[in-house]
Amino acid sequence: MDIAQKKLVIQQVLASYLHGESLTEAVIIWELKYSRQPAFAFQGFLSEICTTPTLTAQRSRILQSLLRALTGEDGKLLKEPRAGGVAVAAVEPVAEPAPILRKPVIRDRLSAQEEEALNGCVQLVNTVFTRTPSDMNARMREILLEKLPQLDLSLPAENAVKAWLAEGAAGPQDVFIAEGALREIVRLVHVALCEFLSRGRADQVLKEAMQQTESYYRGSFPLRKLWAA
Repeated sequence: MDIAQKKLVIQQVLASYLHGESLTEAVIIWELKYSRQPAFAFQGFLSEICTTPTLTAQRSRILQSLLRALTGEDGKLLKEPRAGGVAVAAVEPVAEPAPILRKPVIRDRLSAQEEEALNGCVQLVNTVFTRTPSDMNARMREILLEKLPQLDLSLPAENAVKAWLAEGAAGPQDVFIAEGALREIVRLVHVALCEFLSRGRADQVLKEAMQQTESYYRGSFPLRKLWAA
């Protein structure tokens, strides 16, 4: 199986144990950090995503389900029973849907709230940068740059973010970035932290950075909207 097929199978298996944002983040962590690792790397992967007593107790079962699924004939998910005797359905790899082409929003002037949200996001991410070692800092910037095309930014906004992340320039100013894209930037920073730290520790680093940023942030935009652990 190629990486796209493995990703589909892993998502199907984990859907029996994780839901919503937890499932999405687990798949992202696998894709970014473990997709090119051998099977025994699942031990490290499960250490990162099994962060509750319930998941920890199911860790062996999850590992077995993942290994069985990925060694099934022709890459299909095996019909192995799981807890409660319910069979896991076979999954055929499906083609990724074609991307929806949208025109990025460009605005000559930002509203007061849009400007405060942008400044707050930049201040929060910069605070995380200052609280992490150089290797973590560099990896966070790499992940953000890799995912930048997915954020649906206008060309001026994308260039400003690239300069900020790649060249150490001041954070983007006076360019429109939708609130959803700002939240995605913060989420990707969290994903990068999870490459080096446990999920719980990554949450704590971001929480502390949020508190520190709030202590000197002067805008009225609620920074907590950018990150809800």
